[in-house]
Amino acid sequence: MSLLVYAEKLGKQLPNFSVLGLDPGNTTGWSFWEDGELVQCGEVKLHKTASIIDLLYSFPHIDQFVVEEYRIYPNRAKQHIGHDLFTPRIIGAIEAYAYMKNSPLKFQPASLGKSHFTDQRLKALGLYQKGYRHANDAIRHVAHWFIFTAATVPS
Repeated sequence: MSLLVYAEKLGKQLPNFSVLGLDPGNTTGWSFWEDGELVQCGEVKLHKTASIIDLLYSFPHIDQFVVEEYRIYPNRAKQHIGHDLFTPRIIGAIEAYAYMKNSPLKFQPASLGKSHFTDQRLKALGLYQKGYRHANDAIRHVAHWFIFTAATVPS
């Protein structure tokens, strides 16, 4: 079953445009979608902030970005002292790129995608990528955004 079929079962219709989902970090997961269908996905190891730009330029057109947000939680704050905060810099580059391309950007908490689109559900939908944890997270974020934010109920 695809995400389109899943949406139909929920009585929803997915929008027809391109979406890039990103799970930013040293290993950045990505998923590229056209008209509600996963076209391609993968992971890239980034060694410098500008490397994310190379990935973004590899897609001819992106109508919407869906990105996992980065938060420093009180119980983990100490481990960030003296850290170079690479992930927030990656996110800043993504924000700048989306701004330059005039494409909307939606941030979602890390837990949001996993709450509904578990590994089991991704497998049932034929979306699960074995051995690609960060790509799966990027897929989850777009799938969640499609179903719970962008989908419409046909009249």
